[in-house]
Amino acid sequence: MSLPFHPRIRDSLNRPRTLATGPESFEFLTWSPIGDNPDASAARTGAALVLGLGPCPADAARLLEGRTGADEDERETAAPDAAVPLAARRQVAWVECPDFERALAAGGAEPLPPPPHWVRLTPDEALRFAAETRPAIWTYRQARRLFPDFWAPLFGRLEASATTPGLRRAARTVLLPGGPRDLLHLELWDALTAEGYQPLAPPRAGRQGASLVRRLEARPPAFCLSVNLRGLDPGGETFHLLEALGVPVVLWFVDNPWHIVSALRLPWWKKAVLFVSDATFIPELRRHGAERVYPLPLAASPLFRPRADPALPAGARVLFVGRSTFPGRDAFFGASHPPVELSRRAETLLERGGRPDFHWWTEEMGLDTLWPGHAVRAAGAGAEACSLLHRALWLKKMAPAGLVVVGDKGWKHHLPPGPPETPLLPPVDYYTTLPGLYRAASYTFNVTSLLLPGGLTQRHFDVWRAGGFLLTNRTDGLDIFPPELVDPITLDAECTPQECISRLERRAGTRRELQNAWQKILDESHTYRHRIRFMIECLAESLDGSGASL
Repeated sequence: MSLPFHPRIRDSLNRPRTLATGPESFEFLTWSPIGDNPDASAARTGAALVLGLGPCPADAARLLEGRTGADEDERETAAPDAAVPLAARRQVAWVECPDFERALAAGGAEPLPPPPHWVRLTPDEALRFAAETRPAIWTYRQARRLFPDFWAPLFGRLEASATTPGLRRAARTVLLPGGPRDLLHLELWDALTAEGYQPLAPPRAGRQGASLVRRLEARPPAFCLSVNLRGLDPGGETFHLLEALGVPVVLWFVDNPWHIVSALRLPWWKKAVLFVSDATFIPELRRHGAERVYPLPLAASPLFRPRADPALPAGARVLFVGRSTFPGRDAFFGASHPPVELSRRAETLLERGGRPDFHWWTEEMGLDTLWPGHAVRAAGAGAEACSLLHRALWLKKMAPAGLVVVGDKGWKHHLPPGPPETPLLPPVDYYTTLPGLYRAASYTFNVTSLLLPGGLTQRHFDVWRAGGFLLTNRTDGLDIFPPELVDPITLDAECTPQECISRLERRAGTRRELQNAWQKILDESHTYRHRIRFMIECLAESLDGSGASL
């Protein structure tokens, strides 16, 4: 007996891949219209649809018709339709990715064709076939991973039509992937509920298609809201499933959008309705093909309120809270490093009061194409390193005013040397302890990240909400607030921390007036309920003429 036939090809990303063979290389799709049991009589004898034949179509023939066909020992001699009685022949249709066929040919493989009574279909024809015959659906297991750009839209459309024909959208339900520990999940859940919507969290485990659709049958959503791609698979299969169900997908990029989409190889994300917390990314996102992109800053939430009164060290007047870097930084950047000489220039620029932010890095590195690929991460690595240095420089300026830092141990090497020594307190719980710290501190100091050149942080809202007083560096994101509120709390090269604090304390009542004014404007215009309203307005505008109701 000859060795098993395992050809190698190049996939859609030009990576070498070894192909599996044998009937076990195929998978029965449990959302098939015929039912979820591959051993049921109808599944074994009724119509069948094969999505991807793999390198040996005879394997699929043996699986579906029990024939001995052209296996590895018979590839040169077996007749394509040998030993299959006419009465036993099933109605079988199949779809194949043309790029897969070209890759097989380029690798020197010459598989025999499937049985001649099997019918090849285009993706659109396969959808009609599935609707008319309600077939058992099988797929070559590796197909979606090898060429997801071809298969993901078809799988999504087939699954939607096979599972819930005629699904209608409910106007007051929103699909909100995530859980209580995920970024902004509680805040958005609370805001959606307050606006009269019913949030629905999909299952977390695995690719969620079939179980997701079953839940949607009871409460089909008006739209899906995903923060930083949460709940969506990289291949876009869940996106295409929702699209086929008529459910608009909203992506809110709270962090750097180019970092987030660098994990994707396929362009499905451009078809979603995009929101960014930093509006400076909008021009480049549009230039790269995203047509519906809107600004959506962070906001205030009623969930953030003091529940305790923690004590600060004696003499501490200015509080700084934050991580020394974002979680998983080293794994994310990996081998992505900025040019050494450019890093030296960036440090010099920072020390002179400049801002080598993410946009500066992409321009200086000559990155005209920011997606697809990981090249953009090298620019991000440079901006992240500069962010740490930027914060360290500001903390050095702030130390004489009575600074205390709440954060991870990574700050130890970046705090200004004493005397006096700057206290470093361990991280605290965001909801239970942090609001009380903001309220207890005379001032909370904030430094924005150079990864978000025009973005705001959650502290721009939380500190005021907790009854504290914010001091911050200048950033374009503050333009959403009136200058008469921004200028007194903003530090720059022309106003040292001590000078700014002295100016605020020179006239009795100034701090309280500013606190009241900030709390008032946040309540009136900048809560997450306001952000949800704006999001829905933009979504309705983007769906204008589609007959959708939100």
